[in-house]
Amino acid sequence: MISYEPLIEHLKSNGITIKVLGELTGLSTATMAKFAKNESVTLETIDKICVLFGLPIENVVQIKAEDGELFSSGTYDDRLLRIIKELREELKEKEKLLESYVVTSEARKAKVFSPTVQSNREFSEGSFSKRVKEMRKTVGLTVKELADLSGLTQPTITNLENGSNTNPKINSVIKLCDVFGCSVDWLMFGDDNKN
Repeated sequence: MISYEPLIEHLKSNGITIKVLGELTGLSTATMAKFAKNESVTLETIDKICVLFGLPIENVVQIKAEDGELFSSGTYDDRLLRIIKELREELKEKEKLLESYVVTSEARKAKVFSPTVQSNREFSEGSFSKRVKEMRKTVGLTVKELADLSGLTQPTITNLENGSNTNPKINSVIKLCDVFGCSVDWLMFGDDNKN
């Protein structure tokens, strides 16, 4: 909140009215009214007043907090340090959440895709490639159409179909399953239940 109390006090103590200030500085009556209402004016306006009276800026304008407390460099520094501390604490909390999410996501991937965890499943690139191509043809799509619908590139789909990509990304598999309407388990491992 802006306050021109120091300027108003200076004017009163020297017997100068707002109208006279306007005449001395060449500022408009609208600008002069802003001083009475503690509204923002340009720095150029404040500079004119500082130069005219030989005053430092803090003897013309003050910045006050919402509670009316005057901002000084000390209170500003204290508030800034408090805000920085709060932001650091919030960042630590978000880092913990992210770490927890990453660990959980990795555990889920390991559970679905690891042959050691799911010992009765083995990923076979050839079978996976055949199922991708089979499903694309079953739903009647070209490679380009599947690329458009899934958000994958045509080369990615071609590499998945011909077995060049031996380590498909989970996101790619999920996108294909969404288009095909089949389960990840079926597309990856050929489990009996397609859906």
